[in-house]
Amino acid sequence: MVTTDMLLKIEHLPLLCAMFAVAIVAFTEGIPPRLVHFHSRRQGAKCRYTGQCVHGTCCLLSGPPPPTCQNLAVIGRPCSSNIVRGVYQGHCPCPYDLRCIGHFCMPPPRAPPM
Repeated sequence: MVTTDMLLKIEHLPLLCAMFAVAIVAFTEGIPPRLVHFHSRRQGAKCRYTGQCVHGTCCLLSGPPPPTCQNLAVIGRPCSSNIVRGVYQGHCPCPYDLRCIGHFCMPPPRAPPM
């Protein structure tokens, strides 16, 4: 007999979706799927892939290992979109509102007036 305690409760759905998303990201980045502390590592902390770093940082290898969480690039600073197994090489990428053009963070081109 199935009881209401055994049924999936609607309030658990966001947590299950987040756990499923973590497993998909980890699997597609070549990292064994497992429950991780997603987006919990602060700037300067060791990391294995960008999904472990807090918002506004990336997992960066810019010298000898191990990679660490570092701040995203800002306007006029070097940037990179070169990512290997979730780790950026050389420089972090730009934030979403900027573009990495010629390896430097720039504002996106404006559309010509109509």
